[in-house]
Amino acid sequence: MKEVQFKTKKEISDIFGPIWRPVIPVKLRNQDNALSCEVLVDSGADVTLVPKRVGVYPGFTLTDEEEIKELYGIGEGIAPFLIREIFITIGDIEKKIRVGWALIEEIPILLGRLDLFSLFDINFKQRDGVVVFTER
Repeated sequence: MKEVQFKTKKEISDIFGPIWRPVIPVKLRNQDNALSCEVLVDSGADVTLVPKRVGVYPGFTLTDEEEIKELYGIGEGIAPFLIREIFITIGDIEKKIRVGWALIEEIPILLGRLDLFSLFDINFKQRDGVVVFTER
């Protein structure tokens, strides 16, 4: 089994001071287009979620026949989205996963549990300042 380890990213919170977040570099690929970006590993998110602009780059399109779903978050936030499949590369490991392609921009890129947490054992080592992905 392959293992990939990433250092957590230090960010400053006005309320809590230094916060170490599991933000990691990934590559998203669909057909011939690829996009490298940083994403937040979110064990509380049901699905990996990308904003509209991120989905457009690898070639996601909207058809008239599709039923747009609604994703609910904390509070009153509602995001219209569609399910798509994409290849994700974490370290040197590439896997195909389902993602929620939000049809709005006002959301961060999140790595959620659907598919991803079945393909990897993910260990958040807060004290060591790392997050470890072990291929299953």
